[in-house]
Amino acid sequence: MAIAKFSDNPTTRTRAIQFYLILVGAAHRRETLTYQKLATLVGYKGSGVLDRQLGHLMHWFANHGLRLSRFWW
Repeated sequence: MAIAKFSDNPTTRTRAIQFYLILVGAAHRRETLTYQKLATLVGYKGSGVLDRQLGHLMHWFANHGLRLSRFWW
Protein backbone atom coordinates (compact mmCIF):
# COMPACT_ATOMS: atom_id res chain seq x y z
CA MET A 1 0.00 0.00 0.00
CA ALA A 2 1.38 3.38 -1.02
CA ILE A 3 1.57 6.20 1.47
CA ALA A 4 -0.83 9.00 0.59
CA LYS A 5 0.44 12.56 0.47
CA PHE A 6 -1.57 15.73 0.94
CA SER A 7 -0.83 16.63 -2.67
CA ASP A 8 -2.54 13.39 -3.78
CA ASN A 9 -5.90 14.66 -2.50
CA PRO A 10 -5.79 18.48 -2.33
CA THR A 11 -9.31 19.06 -1.04
CA THR A 12 -10.12 21.92 1.31
CA ARG A 13 -10.52 19.42 4.14
CA THR A 14 -7.17 17.68 3.64
CA ARG A 15 -5.40 21.01 3.22
CA ALA A 16 -7.06 22.29 6.42
CA ILE A 17 -5.70 19.23 8.26
CA GLN A 18 -2.27 19.95 6.84
CA PHE A 19 -2.51 23.59 7.99
CA TYR A 20 -3.58 22.44 11.45
CA LEU A 21 -0.58 20.13 11.78
CA ILE A 22 1.79 22.88 10.65
CA LEU A 23 0.26 25.39 13.07
CA VAL A 24 0.42 22.94 15.99
CA GLY A 25 4.10 22.28 15.21
CA ALA A 26 4.83 25.99 15.05
CA ALA A 27 3.01 26.58 18.34
CA HIS A 28 5.00 23.79 19.96
CA ARG A 29 8.20 25.54 18.85
CA ARG A 30 6.73 28.90 19.96
CA GLU A 31 7.17 30.10 16.39
CA THR A 32 5.00 32.75 14.81
CA LEU A 33 3.96 32.04 11.24
CA THR A 34 2.87 34.70 8.80
CA TYR A 35 0.26 33.92 6.18
CA GLN A 36 3.02 34.12 3.57
CA LYS A 37 5.22 31.62 5.44
CA LEU A 38 2.29 29.20 5.80
CA ALA A 39 1.50 29.55 2.10
CA THR A 40 5.13 28.83 1.22
CA LEU A 41 5.24 25.77 3.47
CA VAL A 42 2.25 24.20 1.70
CA GLY A 43 3.45 25.13 -1.77
CA TYR A 44 1.13 28.03 -2.55
CA LYS A 45 2.50 31.04 -4.38
CA GLY A 46 0.66 33.62 -2.31
CA SER A 47 -1.14 34.00 0.98
CA GLY A 48 -4.39 35.24 -0.57
CA VAL A 49 -5.62 31.69 -1.14
CA LEU A 50 -5.61 30.50 2.48
CA ASP A 51 -9.11 31.72 3.37
CA ARG A 52 -11.02 28.51 2.59
CA GLN A 53 -8.66 26.23 4.49
CA LEU A 54 -8.32 28.54 7.50
CA GLY A 55 -12.07 29.13 7.45
CA HIS A 56 -12.59 25.36 7.56
CA LEU A 57 -10.42 25.23 10.68
CA MET A 58 -12.24 28.15 12.30
CA HIS A 59 -15.60 26.42 11.81
CA TRP A 60 -14.25 23.15 13.19
CA PHE A 61 -12.93 24.91 16.30
CA ALA A 62 -16.25 26.71 16.83
CA ASN A 63 -18.28 23.51 16.34
CA HIS A 64 -16.17 21.72 18.94
CA GLY A 65 -16.35 24.51 21.51
CA LEU A 66 -12.71 25.49 21.18
CA ARG A 67 -11.91 29.12 21.79
CA LEU A 68 -9.27 30.70 19.62
CA SER A 69 -6.60 32.94 21.00
CA ARG A 70 -7.36 36.63 21.09
CA PHE A 71 -4.34 37.14 18.85
CA TRP A 72 -6.21 35.58 15.90
CA TRP A 73 -8.65 38.46 15.78
